[in-house]
Amino acid sequence: MIDAYLKQMKISYELDVDLKRITWIHRGGVVKYFVIPKDVYELCSICTFLYRNNIKFDLVGHTSNLYFLNDYNPYIIVATKYCNTIEEKKEELVCDCGVSVIRLAKQCVKKGICGFEYLTLLPGTVGAAVYNNSSCKKNSISSLVEKIDFLTDTGDRIILSADQLNFQYRTSSLKKEEIKGVILKVYLKIKYGNAIELIRIAEMNKKNRDLIFKKVTNSLGCTFDNPSLSLFYGFCLKIFEYSFRLVGVDQYTIDVRKRDLLLFMTGYSCLRTYICAQSYIIFMWKDEAADEKFPIYVEFASKVLHTKKLEIQIKSDKYGKNKFIDNTLG
Repeated sequence: MIDAYLKQMKISYELDVDLKRITWIHRGGVVKYFVIPKDVYELCSICTFLYRNNIKFDLVGHTSNLYFLNDYNPYIIVATKYCNTIEEKKEELVCDCGVSVIRLAKQCVKKGICGFEYLTLLPGTVGAAVYNNSSCKKNSISSLVEKIDFLTDTGDRIILSADQLNFQYRTSSLKKEEIKGVILKVYLKIKYGNAIELIRIAEMNKKNRDLIFKKVTNSLGCTFDNPSLSLFYGFCLKIFEYSFRLVGVDQYTIDVRKRDLLLFMTGYSCLRTYICAQSYIIFMWKDEAADEKFPIYVEFASKVLHTKKLEIQIKSDKYGKNKFIDNTLG
């Protein structure tokens, strides 16, 4: 049935695709149908067909916020990567859901459009950013959204206002699954400012971010949100850092040694290869052993960083049966 529809509508797809080939951190099993609509019209068409025939599917953009476990073998994935048109009107930007946030933000900063200057290094698509209410420092996608063109899980195409999305810090009614469906287009406000100043802020933000991410590989960005290190560990690390500063040790080496000290004190030294030295909420899938270390990292985050709020989504065929999955979801 699916084959016939895709061929009838001339929508591109691939069979039995290895998810390691297409996911951000090269993880996952095999997807039976990997569907690649060429535009929003085809995206709406295939998703409507799947909804009305009660066929479960996953929707992905750049997968920069998704952790696919190797046991995950979905039946259908629909990719939005070719739904990437940006239309600039007088007072708003109309973006397909698959538009790259980085591409959009860089274009806006050059034109002097405010609200994007800290988003020029934010990976992922506009649709995913709205879903998650992504933010970076002073910029949050929720402050820019006017409305979205939305396909409901009953196959109806509607317009939802920003108020209806109930944006809160890094979440929305979509992420909470209070509203279910697919974002097709996003309408963003245009407010002009000083292009030179916006470019300066973007460049400064890049330098600061490079200091954190210069040694980071195969990560999904911030794995957890709002960490809170105890006063005791925080004090120990400050004294440790101060002693190294006195003898002229460079900042990166200090950060590495602080991380290693914290892991040693808390009994998690096995994680030193996988945790970013500058930010303990960044986990790196450097090798195949990382999948085995991630549940231990979840425990570390809960006990030491005192946070259980995931910033990423985990996909697994063992959802709800795997202890580590249950832990990550708090």
